[in-house]
Amino acid sequence: MKKIATLLLLCQLAIGSISAQCSPDTEAPVVVAVNGLSANIQQNGTLVLWTTDLVQSVKDNCTSQNDLIVSIRECGGCTGFPLSPDGTPVTNIAFNCNSLGTRLVEVWVRDLAGNTTADTITINIQDILSRCVDVALSILSCARTASDMPVNEVSWAVNGGNPALPSPNIFDDPIEPCLDGPTGFVFGDNYLIIPSRDNDHLNGVSTFDLVLINKHILGLQPLNSPYTLLAADANNSRSITTFDIVELRKLILGIYSELPNHTSWGFIPKSFVFPNPNNPFQTATPKSVKYNQALAGGGDFVGYKVGDVNGNASSCNYLVTPETRSAVPILTDDRLLQAGETVRLAWRLPAGAPLPAGLQFSLYFDPEELDIAGLALGPGSGQPASANGFYAQPEPGILNFSWNAESGAAVATGDALIYLDVRARQAVQLSKAIRFDQSRLRAELYTGGGETQALSLAFLPAPASGETQIFPATPNPSTGSVFIPVQLVQPAAVRIAVYDLSGRPVYVAENEQAAGFQRLEIPAAALAGLRGMLVYRVQVGQVISCGKIAI
Repeated sequence: MKKIATLLLLCQLAIGSISAQCSPDTEAPVVVAVNGLSANIQQNGTLVLWTTDLVQSVKDNCTSQNDLIVSIRECGGCTGFPLSPDGTPVTNIAFNCNSLGTRLVEVWVRDLAGNTTADTITINIQDILSRCVDVALSILSCARTASDMPVNEVSWAVNGGNPALPSPNIFDDPIEPCLDGPTGFVFGDNYLIIPSRDNDHLNGVSTFDLVLINKHILGLQPLNSPYTLLAADANNSRSITTFDIVELRKLILGIYSELPNHTSWGFIPKSFVFPNPNNPFQTATPKSVKYNQALAGGGDFVGYKVGDVNGNASSCNYLVTPETRSAVPILTDDRLLQAGETVRLAWRLPAGAPLPAGLQFSLYFDPEELDIAGLALGPGSGQPASANGFYAQPEPGILNFSWNAESGAAVATGDALIYLDVRARQAVQLSKAIRFDQSRLRAELYTGGGETQALSLAFLPAPASGETQIFPATPNPSTGSVFIPVQLVQPAAVRIAVYDLSGRPVYVAENEQAAGFQRLEIPAAALAGLRGMLVYRVQVGQVISCGKIAI
């Protein structure tokens, strides 16, 4: 027994020592990658390498080897731990005939504390079996924004102007922009190089862009770059009008998933000189370069994100970093609604808040608890309350809102900016039922001075009812759990009992509940196998409520 006690003591000391080393864990993990690997293009003209092909060993001082997360990518000017667009680690890299030669690859590892490290290696992509016999010459073309940021996910079309020549070919450059460029056949003057990218239309587009386009149309603040002017032409009409604002607002609200008359990105040869930079629509703008022009060093392009006139789109998706900003609250009254009750909520800005020239948000609510019956602009918007065409519900439980002042100037605060009409499907407390959803549309306020402020939703406390209230059970009828909302003026014991029609109890529970609005659950498991009508009884002190549940 003494030996067992001694072993337990030693284990406890060892665990304590490990915990001390890992609290907090600030030490980066270690990764050793396979450097100098040579690999051959396969018969289909592609080659896929996985993390297991490139990692020799990983270890960490606190995280076990099985819990370490490994991700890989080709080096392309991006920083930070590489993630796929869906947020998962990148587990493989695809190469093709455009990738021949030495490639730089980063192998990353991350521990459970978020510490990361990377090992950069070289991989020699070969074509010993001549799988790429037709693709032999590198075309030195590259796409960058006007601010010289590389644009990734570009597709390169090599298009022949003579029908007797080979068919057009497309080479994708999804991750590694502006290094070697795409690879094509040995062509002549009749061949054109054409870049394109048509995904993620909402990237970089917000209501602030509408504010800036509106100011340009009104002559208050003209857009000062030919590429910005081209980006503002959302409907591809070769002009900038309020119709472009309408199209972009539909994109922001989720009515459109993509612009119907334009691609997500546009590209202009870097060598092109605009005859009139203040009006790029005055003359036709080229969308391609000749093959021989690319060989002579004139194959680069300037890319612009359609709809993004303030230049905050991410040209390389791995560079997206959420901003950290203090939020301006928009205020509304908290309410306790009974089933079937409809209220109009006035949304106001607090005293001293920045004067808004526009704002946007995406509101989430549970469609089984609430209906949004309507939304109207209030007097604080400077527009009539009937001007309510700035919101949409693209799916159940989501309301997207986008508004900017028509005058282009900041409007007064104090009065309600928005009126929101809400109908309760069941007893519900508003502050627990609606919130801003930042996943698709950032809640933001734009000032007349051109500043962007984060926006939060703040509820003013609901007045105390002064008495305990017990609301009807919901949903009713039900095929699962049933909830009974109660409003308690102070902490109290709440007893729920459910009986069948013969008086036999089928569920009884009594628990202490905190003051305020509570939703008490009769679990589905307690009602399993029962059919027909049940009777329930809820008691809070001297307050008793009874009702029936159909299951």
